[in-house]
Amino acid sequence: MRAVCKHGAMPSAVKAALLATLAIAGCGNLDDVTTVKDLRVLAVQSEPAGFLVPLDAPGGALPQATLTALVVDPQGQGMTLTFTGVGCPDYLSTLQPLQGEASRVCPDAATTAALPPPLDTTLGATTLASTDMPGQAAPVSAIEYHPQVSFGLTPAQLGLFFSPTASGDPDLDGAIAYDRDFGMDAIVDLTFQLGSERARVLKRVVYWPLLPPAEVPATFTQPQLPNQNPRLVDVQLFRHRDKTTGAPMDPYPDGAPTLSLSATFSLDKIANRIWKPGPKPLTAQTTGNGVVQAKR
Repeated sequence: MRAVCKHGAMPSAVKAALLATLAIAGCGNLDDVTTVKDLRVLAVQSEPAGFLVPLDAPGGALPQATLTALVVDPQGQGMTLTFTGVGCPDYLSTLQPLQGEASRVCPDAATTAALPPPLDTTLGATTLASTDMPGQAAPVSAIEYHPQVSFGLTPAQLGLFFSPTASGDPDLDGAIAYDRDFGMDAIVDLTFQLGSERARVLKRVVYWPLLPPAEVPATFTQPQLPNQNPRLVDVQLFRHRDKTTGAPMDPYPDGAPTLSLSATFSLDKIANRIWKPGPKPLTAQTTGNGVVQAKR
């Protein structure tokens, strides 16, 4: 529960002092959002990070994505994590593209059953593939879990949502036109349980249009590639950073220098981490006092 502090006119000095004390107690000691004390999903990685759908033949089979979650619980005590999940095309995005920013979840069976064919089957939720459901994941360390599931849109779904042929339904054809121009997402909805604790997370698997050669601009000379997960390829250590630009200066000649723990320095000030491509991922780091911090 998060305290909400409100200030207003006080009827007496005593009440004002009491409310001030409560405000300090309720609002001054909120947990840092990066501090983990119980079950928490820090990240979910999709491999591959996305897919390209050939616009001239969108109904072909594509591989499924493997989704790996980074789940931690300082109170896990080595217990086995269980999880369930479903996946589906982004229902609202397909029928109402570019409208609203709220988190979207897979529609229930009653909702999709009321839709006309073929939407009644192609927009339905699918139980995620795992060895069994509910899936189970043993801890990879005292507090950390890496549960995995697989999911991907079917050839029938890809063929419909990226179809080059008009269906005759203005709303559906308008949504498909957006898909062919901008791509679409699949929603992956995962629920994790450890003892009495539960955590839920939504992950998107993205499908982009792969342009046929005739539609690729002549000035575009690079191959069309889907998004890729970042890789840490190098860590370079420097003695200083420029105070104005932040650029690293005075590199250590030794790739593994000895640094004094008694010296006062910040790793961010001396380390230049090189990620290819994209931003660095989240990792779990214990602070040694029974809690975990999410770090980039």
